[in-house]
Amino acid sequence: MPVISLWFPKMIVDDIWTPSKPGGVPDEGFARARRSGLIWAWWVAWFCAGWVSNVTARLFFTGDDPEAPARAARFDVLSIGLYVVAAALAAPVIWKITAFQETRRASWAAAPPHPVA
Repeated sequence: MPVISLWFPKMIVDDIWTPSKPGGVPDEGFARARRSGLIWAWWVAWFCAGWVSNVTARLFFTGDDPEAPARAARFDVLSIGLYVVAAALAAPVIWKITAFQETRRASWAAAPPHPVA
């Protein structure tokens, strides 16, 4: 797995969230915009689930230890739980981004058209 795939998902979601929310991009610029704790929570859960899943695979394929499959199964249950948490956190992220964008779309639809110069 390429290392860049560890932080690009969060960066992409941040790049969608920040300009979508009302007042999202401050006068100082996009780099200074405050990031969402909800996105951080989703990303940490997703990152940890991937890491635990990787440990599970490594434990499962250690051939000499007869306890390895049992340990791998316990880690697998943990990774599944973390993936469920990540999915449960991803849903509100998507709902909030959608609400931000729908609010902006509605305000643009209500605004009078700009005169053509």
